Amino acid sequence: MLARMKMWSCTSAAVAGLCFAATTVLAQVTLTKDAFKCESATGKALTKFVGAKGKCIQKCLATAQKAVPPGPFVQCFAPTYSDPVTHACIFDPAKGAVAKAGAAIVKACTALPDSCPQCYTPTTKCTDSTSTNPFLMSSGGSIDVFAQELACMQSGISGAMPAAPDKAQAKCEKGLSNAVGKFAAAKSKCYAKCGTNAFNGKIPQSACTPPATDSATMTCVANANTKATLSINKVCFGPLPIETPPCYDGTLLRPSDAAGWLALVEMSLDTSIPTVACAP
Repeated sequence: MLARMKMWSCTSAAVAGLCFAATTVLAQVTLTKDAFKCESATGKALTKFVGAKGKCIQKCLATAQKAVPPGPFVQCFAPTYSDPVTHACIFDPAKGAVAKAGAAIVKACTALPDSCPQCYTPTTKCTDSTSTNPFLMSSGGSIDVFAQELACMQSGISGAMPAAPDKAQAKCEKGLSNAVGKFAAAKSKCYAKCGTNAFNGKIPQSACTPPATDSATMTCVANANTKATLSINKVCFGPLPIETPPCYDGTLLRPSDAAGWLALVEMSLDTSIPTVACAP
């Protein structure tokens, strides 16, 4: 569990589906314009990547849920993503989530000789468009972990035998996935705007360092949190007939309330920001 937590907290993802480890952009006022474009493009690409990969997994789980009998669910999870459609959705060299994100990063970060920030070491962060790009490895690994925790009934990660959720439990899973994904994307946008304002000299760069002290950013994040909390409670943690998967047992990566799930998102985002916006 601790090993999984370490992976989760040290990676960058945003889930617009099953997972959320999103990376955002915190600009430095000393950046060159081209390096700032690289940081910005990297943050946006990783946010889209985790959303796209999460949707691939979510679609696989939905398809397996409809099978008679339901399953197998193992084909929807790491390390193999053995369902052919899901594997192609993630890894297709032309249209897969990895390829699209990698191409966006390389395009922005190799446009000019000074486009790649000096703190992007190894330099493959700027030049590698494949799944071995360190940013994509980190984000992808975070999704691998979180997908199994969120769909804990199907993955059996809690120690129980893998099982299909009933209709109400599946509704909770899907609603939670969507809500945390939207929250991660929303918070990423809040910090991206903060970073742009800092780069343009409107506010101090330090005001955008997580947790942000810029008032507009703080309000933006708080509003996103409130919206996400309402969405999660509507399908997961409200009164009956709402039904929560039993493996949402309050353990570290499987909280038993909306605040706990959103705290995981916050922790991951706040940790990942400096990995993308690292220029001194």
